[in-house]
Amino acid sequence: MAGFQLDQNVPIQLRALLRAGGHDVVDAREQGLTRASDADLLLEAALAGRMMITHDLDDFRLLQRAWRRWPVAWGMSSLPAHAGILIVPQPPRVTPIALARAIEELLVASMPLANRLWRWEPTTGWSVEPTRPDESALDQ
Repeated sequence: MAGFQLDQNVPIQLRALLRAGGHDVVDAREQGLTRASDADLLLEAALAGRMMITHDLDDFRLLQRAWRRWPVAWGMSSLPAHAGILIVPQPPRVTPIALARAIEELLVASMPLANRLWRWEPTTGWSVEPTRPDESALDQ
């Protein structure tokens, strides 16, 4: 099963649903990280090998851009790994049950998750940000 780090703004019901599915799930509240920055939460998730789940598209898109660009700019031959970032809508737009199902569907689809930012919308499903640091879509 998968490991997940939940942002403090993600409903605790999602934590329970993912755990019931056999996943390793922690969240910022139970870790005492409710005041941690998004960068610190992503680092925590990366160090633990967990995917980050959040509602904060703009903040995590910026962090993802930096994650992909800075190693290249510093001449690093390989990208440091994070397990993936999953952006999901907030209730009441979607229920925690629908979020858990969507996450399970992504896992079952065996899509590449590491070092990628995935976004889920109820009407369109999952989409991924471009993976190359020089792609113009990252500049949006």
